[in-house]
Amino acid sequence: MKELYVTKASGERELFSEAKLLASIGHAEVKSEESRRILNIVKEGLYENIPTAQIHQLVENYLGTVSPSSQARYQLKRAVMTLGPTGYPFEVYIGELLKKFGYATLVSQLVRGSCVTHEVDVLAEKGERVYFVECKYHNQPGLRTDLKVALYVVARGEDLFEKLKSEHPETKYASWVFTNTKFSADAITYAECKGLRLTGWSYPQNSSLQMMIEKTHLYPITVLKSLSSKQTARLLEQNIVLVSQLSGITHLKELLDLSDEGEEKIKRECLLIEGE
Repeated sequence: MKELYVTKASGERELFSEAKLLASIGHAEVKSEESRRILNIVKEGLYENIPTAQIHQLVENYLGTVSPSSQARYQLKRAVMTLGPTGYPFEVYIGELLKKFGYATLVSQLVRGSCVTHEVDVLAEKGERVYFVECKYHNQPGLRTDLKVALYVVARGEDLFEKLKSEHPETKYASWVFTNTKFSADAITYAECKGLRLTGWSYPQNSSLQMMIEKTHLYPITVLKSLSSKQTARLLEQNIVLVSQLSGITHLKELLDLSDEGEEKIKRECLLIEGE
């Protein structure tokens, strides 16, 4: 096949890569033989400067016919991006995700520093270390968490650490930024220099947000096809952000004004995504 360029959500162009597409399909836990079949379908529809969003849609459509759970995993990035419109559900989601990795977490906390009081998105504690987590949620693809965020979080940490270290010298304090997209190159360089921990959708390579979600199978409710946007919004207002939370609700029919059939459809999809 001749070389073709694709257009990313950011507007950047890059060469279409079979290996990259196969890797993204592999994240959805699709068997190798099925992945190759999907790749051939995509290649038939390629044209110069095709939007990557169109390629992803082709893959999603196919997976929807053969494996709803694989489809849910494949569209994971977009599902996290639709946790909005505000950033608070993303903060709740990160709090739940960190719990799975052994952290004790509190969401949206006011913490007094040496100079002023700061609102911390997530307080995460594990052993003798406490992290002040900043969650930068973006609801559009192509946006990056930039240097300004890193500068702010480091400065906030300095104000918090100065006071807390004098009160609790045995505790180690650090700052951490989560984002559902990418970091700018300057943000990464500055964070490495200052010891600021960063977790983005695909960064760092072996412990990215995507890998954390795939390892724990903590899927957001926005992967569910059986929920309307109105129902999703109602659940997010109740801080119900996980498929696993939704499947355990005993009053779901009353909460979402569902018929017996509607409740059964949602519960069935939850079990399918969790169980496969």
